[in-house]
Amino acid sequence: MDEHAGSDAGDGNPMIMRKAPNPYGLEPAVPPGHLLATHLAGREMSQAECARRCGRSAKLISEIVSGKAPIQPETALQLERVLGLRSDVWLGIESEYRLLLARRADAAQAETERDWLASFPVGELIERGMIEKRDSVAGTIDELLAFFGVASIRAWRDWYGSLRIVIRPTRGAHIHEFALASWLRLGEIESGEIPCAEYSAVRFRKALTRLGAAARRPKPGTWKLAQELCQAAGVALVKVEPLPRAPIAGTARWLTPRKALIQIGGGGRVPHRPWFMFFHEAAHLLLHSKKVVFVDPEGAVDANGGGPADVEAQADAWAVGFPSH
Repeated sequence: MDEHAGSDAGDGNPMIMRKAPNPYGLEPAVPPGHLLATHLAGREMSQAECARRCGRSAKLISEIVSGKAPIQPETALQLERVLGLRSDVWLGIESEYRLLLARRADAAQAETERDWLASFPVGELIERGMIEKRDSVAGTIDELLAFFGVASIRAWRDWYGSLRIVIRPTRGAHIHEFALASWLRLGEIESGEIPCAEYSAVRFRKALTRLGAAARRPKPGTWKLAQELCQAAGVALVKVEPLPRAPIAGTARWLTPRKALIQIGGGGRVPHRPWFMFFHEAAHLLLHSKKVVFVDPEGAVDANGGGPADVEAQADAWAVGFPSH
């Protein structure tokens, strides 16, 4: 049995499928049934005889040879006993073949989603090292889905659609939703590297009181201090440079019921107060709904009452009036 296994599974056997260097390589998919046909021919054994020895139907063996039926574990064990090639080899070849077919179908589907792909700032994400440059539409979509941590475009739409995003109005600046989604994801990824204590509003308020004093005359280590104090209170604090078509000054959101995120982008609406945006976003966490992603673009207009504008005005007033900053 080992002799057959070594010979058939060795590097010199062209019927053993290898892992494609490119996951979307379109080399001919070889059904494991081709290997079965080769073994039967070498032994001058008919498919009917093989079926009889395996205790299976001739139709099943015929469909395996043609690639219409997969090799199941039970069949692999039977072929091992009849032909001498280990069952794990049969199943490995079967698995790679089916995976290749799935990748082919996925690649074909990706070709219909060129417009979806073109909506993202792919070049910027490549430049920032978040995704790798790929030569095909399917490969680039695969990179983008991995960046967002979703399995499909439909899953991405479900993820983005689940975010209740409220964007403060701006003076003429339009926030592109795909660029915004990418920027929000960059914050998620960076915050995932920050282990936070369970959120405590009491600790967070104490941290803000301490930071209010420090923010009056910020030093090079003030940002790090802010991150550490927020981390201990259950809030991840990150800086993420805005993306093209998404000039965001800051955002506040809840990643889980026990972990919040403040993500700072551009300089904010009040350039002479670089910490204003931080306290503005902190106000959203303390005062407003946990179900909303509050997005504050650069150049946002003042809130003037009504709906979401009320919470922005409240956050502005809270940030301006916060003690010591």
